[in-house]
Amino acid sequence: MSAVVLVTGAMAAGKSTVARAPAHAAEGFTAVVRDAVPGPEPAAYGGGWTPEGMDRAMREETERIGLWLDTSELTVDETVETILARLGEARIV
Repeated sequence: MSAVVLVTGAMAAGKSTVARAPAHAAEGFTAVVRDAVPGPEPAAYGGGWTPEGMDRAMREETERIGLWLDTSELTVDETVETILARLGEARIV
């Protein structure tokens, strides 16, 4: 199975990585591209974040759309397996 899985993100954030992902999918890979954007406004991306502030914004201010996973106790392999097993929940149209 090949696919592109974009894990959150903001317009123009990591756009070269996102633009390259379909080529990987065409070659038979599943590309998982990640970019966290905390808070309600994508325009607020960047600058001045503390770890505590980012944690608060992610937990309290960021809209819960798509698939949200707590991967703090998962291995990389377990994380990938979970994402692939739950792709239907992740789809945002």
